Amino acid sequence: MNATSAPPPPNAASSGKAVRMFGRFQLLRLLGKSAKTMVWLCMDTRSQLECMLDIPRDKPAGGALAAWLEAVRRGARLNHPQLAQPLEVGEHDHWPYAVYERGQWVTWAEKSPPKACRPARSPPGRRKLAAGWRLRMRQASATKTFSPFIC
Repeated sequence: MNATSAPPPPNAASSGKAVRMFGRFQLLRLLGKSAKTMVWLCMDTRSQLECMLDIPRDKPAGGALAAWLEAVRRGARLNHPQLAQPLEVGEHDHWPYAVYERGQWVTWAEKSPPKACRPARSPPGRRKLAAGWRLRMRQASATKTFSPFIC
C-alpha cells in the first residue's frame, strides 16, 4: 500500500459474512423500505463515514433515472430542521441514489415501536415528529419521490 491509498474498508469476510457493496458503499443492513425506495445503513469506504443510502426498489428505465435524480435534488432544497439533507445525489450502474449522514437521523420504522407495543395515545413528543412527517409527505407528493428520513 502506498502513502496515497486509503486504508482498506472493514471486511466482513473474517466473520464469514458476504460483503454487499453498492459502488463505494458497503451495505451493512436494511433500515427500511417503502413501495418505491429502500434505505440501507452503509459505510462509505472512501471517507469511512457511516451513512444512509436511499435507492429505488426497481431500476429506473429510460428517462426515469434523470427524473428520480431531479426530484431528489428539488426535494433537497426544502429546508426544515426535522428533515435530513442529502450529502450526495448520484448514480451508480444506472441506479440513482441519495446519501444521508447517519448522525442523529433515523427512519420512521426505527422511531416507531412495533405495532403490538404502540400506546393508545401518542406521547407529546410525537406531535413534532408527525409535523415533520406531514411536511415530508407534502414534499413527496409534489416531487413524486419519498425519503423516509426524519428526526
